[in-house]
Formats: sequence, C-alpha cells, structure tokens
Amino acid sequence: MYRSRKILLLGLIAASSTLPLLFVRLDESAVHLNLYKFLAKSGSICGTMLIVWQLVIGYRSFAGKLLPDLLWVLALHRQIGQFVLFLIVLHPIFITLYYLEHGLANPLLLGGSARFAAYVAVGMAALLMFIFVVVVSVFIRPRISYTWWYNTHLPPYAALPLIFLHSFPIGQTIASSGLRNLWLALIALVALLYVVRLLNWL
Repeated sequence: MYRSRKILLLGLIAASSTLPLLFVRLDESAVHLNLYKFLAKSGSICGTMLIVWQLVIGYRSFAGKLLPDLLWVLALHRQIGQFVLFLIVLHPIFITLYYLEHGLANPLLLGGSARFAAYVAVGMAALLMFIFVVVVSVFIRPRISYTWWYNTHLPPYAALPLIFLHSFPIGQTIASSGLRNLWLALIALVALLYVVRLLNWL
C-alpha cells in the first residue's frame, strides 16, 4: 500500500540530496585534490539536505498526512539518520586534507583568522550535536525512557541553524555558484518548519 508514494519520496530525497553536487567545480590541478574536494562537499551539501529531510519526515503530524504508513517512515528516518552521520563526517576529514594540501590553515586545529576559526568552531559544534543524537539513538536508546530519548533529539534543532551559519560565510561553493540561492530557499523552508512545529507544540 502507498508504494507509489514511497517511491516518489525516496526519489525526491535522492534527487534533492545529490543534484546540488552539480554546483561543485572540480577544477583542481590534481585528481586527488578533486577527490578531496568532492568528498568534502558531498559531506556538507548532501549531508545538510538529508538533515533537512530528517526534519521533514521526523515531523509525524506532517509525514502522516503525506504517507500514512508511519512505521515505514520511522524506519526510513532511522536509516537516514545513521547514514547522515557517516556522510557529514566526510566533510571535516577531507576539507582538512584539501586545506593542508594547499598549504592553508588546519581547520581541525582552528587555524587561520579569528573569523574563520569562529565559523569552523560553529560547524564543529553542530557536528558534535549530531554525533550525540546518533550515538544515543543507536547504542543507548533501549536503556532510557521514551521521554529522555525524545529530548535528545532537540539539539539538532539548534544544530541546523549552526550549519547554515557555518556554511554561508566560508563555504566557497555556496558563495560562488547558484547553490547560494538554493541555500537561501532551504533556510526559508527550515524557518517555516520551525514556526509550524512551534505553533503546533503551543
């Protein structure tokens, strides 16, 4: 039942999470540099898109209207959550290799200007929040109550704005391509979802 809706949803998630990679310019002088760049951007761009999808399908009142098979939606939400962590970890690893290869500041050590380091620290804070949620959901969930587990899902609501704050000022692909307009639309969508959820909670 609802097979066509499930296929459509999976297609939308896959397309919206991968097509933005077309904005990434693989114009480096060496193959390995292009690989570093592509993997770093995959982690940041695809990871952010999937996190937004997590926000959408994790909103049960909304997801239930689109696809009443909530057990399937919840299973999809859980699977994407585990994959997202792997994906977004690619970003700090390969962007660091990319920077070091170019002789630039080490982002993991908060090198560079104070402004650059501050935006990197914001990104690190967001990453730690997502790691916390995934670790709790995968390893600790059976030992805690539903209320405690639900409360551990609140940090990502703060982490997503931190991701946008991190990516806009120092994200070269966003600054130099049409991805900037998509990112602005994404920010507007997330803000709208936050308002709707807050009003629903109230």
